[in-house]
Amino acid sequence: MAHLFLLGIYGIAYCYIASAPILIMHAGRGLLYKSPTNPNPYSNACCRIAAYILLPAIFSAIYYKYWSKDIGDVIGFSLYTFIITFELVTIIQIFKTSWSETIGYYHAIISKRVVPKNSEYIESYKHIREHGNSFFIVFLEILLALPIYQFVSKSGVSHTDSVLNLTLIILFWVTPATLIWFFGNKLENNLHYM
Repeated sequence: MAHLFLLGIYGIAYCYIASAPILIMHAGRGLLYKSPTNPNPYSNACCRIAAYILLPAIFSAIYYKYWSKDIGDVIGFSLYTFIITFELVTIIQIFKTSWSETIGYYHAIISKRVVPKNSEYIESYKHIREHGNSFFIVFLEILLALPIYQFVSKSGVSHTDSVLNLTLIILFWVTPATLIWFFGNKLENNLHYM
């Protein structure tokens, strides 16, 4: 029973760690679509797309040259580096966006949510978004499992290397999400000016 309880705790911790990119997407959701508070979401799109493609490609080429010629390993590593790149680019966008635009976005949402005629619409998109989050987390769990398998569980990896590799994989995965703490505190601090 104790073993099952421990496995349950590990599973919950893994799900929570795997969901780190969702937090970043949640904080940056106002940057995704054109709106009165975000009139030009496509500015610098070429730079972002180049980063999404080039950085994983460069790191994957280095990985292929120096560590593994296995195409499956390279694809898994490439997907992992894509998620890390996505997190970092989104974090940069969040902190580069003018504070007035960010506050304007949140004020616009709040004012629309308190109007009773919008309640059914709001209820619908909340359910869609929550279910989408759940399935996206399952997808992220699979993506996070790829580098863990490659660098931690594969035969031939020593115990010391496994521990180090697991630590680095998780550290790179969650570090961008920890920066959202500053964004949340800045939003909270804005209450003094409302």
